[in-house]
Amino acid sequence: MFKLSQTSHDRLMSCHPDLVTIINEALKVSPIDFGVAHGHRSPEVQNKLYQQGRTTPGKIVTHKDGFKKKSKHNHFPSMAIDIYCWPKKIMWDEDHLCVLGGVIIATAKNLKARGLIKHELRWGNDWNSDGVLVQKDPNERFIDLPHFELII
Repeated sequence: MFKLSQTSHDRLMSCHPDLVTIINEALKVSPIDFGVAHGHRSPEVQNKLYQQGRTTPGKIVTHKDGFKKKSKHNHFPSMAIDIYCWPKKIMWDEDHLCVLGGVIIATAKNLKARGLIKHELRWGNDWNSDGVLVQKDPNERFIDLPHFELII
């Protein structure tokens, strides 16, 4: 069983209790170690990410600027979480994140069915939760593999 680092734990503690429960339970059954990249984000941090691929180098990672358009990360506690893989070094690769996505979504569904959390969870690789990943779904376009958010 894997354990979150202190930094990941602190980030997780900025999240809604349902996310805390989901992540802690998923970590117990996950075949891949992972950490928490983001829980709560200030509008300034959100805006810095929003600028990526627009006014700063990199690819676009969000469509929410933190000021005019709030992200679920901008709530406190955060209604969203971003994760990363931790097999040998920090990784954002699609294969590892897809495995983790399946583990986390399955964990959330199980916890909801057992009445241990109140909200359902949506993944940034299946925004409409129809089971068809963004890459193969003509109704979805934006892939955000590390991102999970509560449906409120």
